[in-house]
Parts: sequence; C-alpha cells; structure tokens
Amino acid sequence: HPFPFSANNFVVIEGKGVVSMDKIRVGHEVLSKGNTFERVYGFGHRDESKLAIFLQLLPSKIELSPEHMIFVQDKGFLPASNVKAGDRLSDGSEVERILKVVRRGVYAPFTPSGTIVVNYVVASNYISLQNSRSLQVGSIEIPLSYQWLCHSFQTLHRIWCHWLGVSDKVLENGFSSWSYSAYRAVVWLLKQHLTVVLVLLSPTLVLLTMLACFESVILYHLSGVVVIVVVFVLWQSRKTKQNI
Repeated sequence: HPFPFSANNFVVIEGKGVVSMDKIRVGHEVLSKGNTFERVYGFGHRDESKLAIFLQLLPSKIELSPEHMIFVQDKGFLPASNVKAGDRLSDGSEVERILKVVRRGVYAPFTPSGTIVVNYVVASNYISLQNSRSLQVGSIEIPLSYQWLCHSFQTLHRIWCHWLGVSDKVLENGFSSWSYSAYRAVVWLLKQHLTVVLVLLSPTLVLLTMLACFESVILYHLSGVVVIVVVFVLWQSRKTKQNI
C-alpha cells in the first residue's frame, strides 16, 4: 500500500508554529493551500512504526511516497514519481535532485480542502493509483484529475468526520476504515475488464459530482444561506406589520 508523508517533514500548526509531521493530531489547524489554516479531521493512514520508502525532493527536502501527489507549477497535482528535475513547486523553488530514502513512520492527514503545506510547499492529501495525474481507463485518458476524484470520493467521509464531528475508526494497520475500504475498492475496479470499469465508473462519477456540488453549495455556503433566510424572514415580518 502507498504511504504518504514521512515524519521528517514539517508543517505549520496555528498557535504552535513549525512542528514535525508526527506531531499532527486530529483537531489541529494546519496551513494549507491559499495560505489558510484548516482543521485536520482525520488520517488516511498513521503508523509510527512502519518502515517505508519515500522520495525526497531537493532542495525543499519534502519526503512523500512515489504515489502521493504534490503541486507543480504549470502542471497541477502530480504523483511524486512524475516530478522531474527542473519542475517548480508552489513556492517557486526548482527541484534539483530526487533521492530515495527509507524512514520509519507514515502519516496522511486529511483537511477539508484536500491540501496541506509541507516544508513550505503545497502538497495533496491524496495519492494517484496509476502513476499519472489523471484517470486512465485502458488506453483512454479520462480528463479527470486524481486530485478531484479523490477529493470527491472523500466527500461522505469528510461530512461524517469534519462537518458532523464523528471520529473515524482506525484499523490495526493504521489505515482509517473508510480510506482502506475505498482504496481496495478502487484498486479492484481498475483491474477489471474495460467494459466493467466503464459500466461501474459512469454512475460513480455522476454520484461523486453530485456529492461535490452538495458539499460546495450546501455546507461551505451554509452560513450565507442562513443569513439570506434570516433576512428574508425579518423582511416578511416587517412587511406584515406594515400591512396591519
């Protein structure tokens, strides 16, 4: 299984400053894309004893698994295995060298935006399952990025943990039950015949789009909707009094 970040990375936690990746806990507000702080609502994977291979991008020294995605200027979110020397990360720094390192401890924090700033560069919360930026079905490249797919697939999990505040179940291997089940389901799907993939993928994409729209319109803008409703009720009440 892919393992996202090593403990050798650092993040910025509101009220605590710069801390190592292994210090992150659910509830911490961490710096993410757009220079904003977001609450960590869970972990896709957290195992302090697990040995894993990571790619270290220099000079930022960010360490992430080959499948884990990172933001590259002019290219968007790419799996680390696709990053090349000369690519520029979110802070404008140019990747000079890429090393393979072995570290103990794996960490995959989740934020509402699906992003997190690690070693001062923007990285994703998610992985690519096909060593590519976008979904591949047979020889067909579907114009949907893995960043969007994974973030949309996380919608129910995000609503459950972030919006409703329910704790996620963690398995013995350090994976969250939701993430592990979703990972196995998608891996199984991508191994099936092209016809099976297309038949099952089409309704899934429609559902993901609906969930993403629901979260964006209803939840993220809920405060705005509430304000509009309150203003409307007050206006109607005032109009009624005037008519009396």
